Amino acid sequence: HVSAPVSRGLFTKWLYRQTDHLVTTSDAIREHLICALGLDPAIVTSIPTGIETQAEWRGITIEEREAARSKLGFGADDPFVFGMVSTLRSWKGHEDALRALSTLPSGLIVIVGDGPQEENIRKTIESLGLEGRVILVGHTPAVREVAAAFDAYLHPSYSNEGVSQSLLQAMSMGIPVIVSDIGGLNEVVRPGVDGLLVPPKNPAALADAMANLISSDGGCEKMAETARMRVEREYSMV
Repeated sequence: HVSAPVSRGLFTKWLYRQTDHLVTTSDAIREHLICALGLDPAIVTSIPTGIETQAEWRGITIEEREAARSKLGFGADDPFVFGMVSTLRSWKGHEDALRALSTLPSGLIVIVGDGPQEENIRKTIESLGLEGRVILVGHTPAVREVAAAFDAYLHPSYSNEGVSQSLLQAMSMGIPVIVSDIGGLNEVVRPGVDGLLVPPKNPAALADAMANLISSDGGCEKMAETARMRVEREYSMV
């Protein structure tokens, strides 16, 4: 379900060809398997993992938003909060997000999750002078209770992505999104319609997109509503 390269070796090709059918979670992964292993396209199908859109990942209420922001220690209107939810791995783009934030005069980032890059992320926060503008929540089973505080969701990964569950969840909650223009992610987000796409590994472009949302006078809310309706229509498990 992630786009890690598959070996083109003879044994791998033999192994994959023993199956009657292969199911992947994104068109990008499907195309990789077909090209790398010489598989018949007719036996490889892409079916994105769906999410539940009516209960846990329903739209955020005003009351939920106020409670979540209060729990994190700030009010309903200020500051603008960008959120990230993932295992803390190098390719998830946390460093790019932090470098982008460091060029902006306002805003902060809430990072949810733990993992092998936590110490490096802390060092980057310190080196960029972002103490007080980045909150590390760590792992929590109550993601919704934190994500309800987000004004926008960032997913600046640059590899190993399928169709991201956390991205679909943010869209289903009605949170505007900024994502990298890579396979899997760009299958979900149509630029300027469901969210904003930025080139991977490009903190300057990411900063421009973040500034765009901070200064938006309502356009991001329209994108978020369009994104929510699309997830309900195309990615809901119901």
